[in-house]
Amino acid sequence: MAPFIASEDQKQSDVSLLYDLYAVSNHYGSLAFGHYTAYCKNALTGLWYDFNDSSVHELDGPECVATGAAYVLYYKRKDFYPGGSVDFNAIMNRLEGSNYE
Repeated sequence: MAPFIASEDQKQSDVSLLYDLYAVSNHYGSLAFGHYTAYCKNALTGLWYDFNDSSVHELDGPECVATGAAYVLYYKRKDFYPGGSVDFNAIMNRLEGSNYE
């Protein structure tokens, strides 16, 4: 992403500009009519899944994610979670104490 950063300060900082793809929204059909599906990566196992209405299927591998139907790509910065791990318990505890319920 470095070529797309406008601020010279950010380019020279210690902030990582490396991103990991974690989800893809797919669109099949035309502008007037279509169907949406999603590919999502499980943060714990690293496996990719195809979400299509009420069904979920594991994909054969990450190479299956790059298709012509890709509509929106979702990335997270590699250094977003220190140490590269996600503390889901801390996230749930924070949500339980909020008004998001």
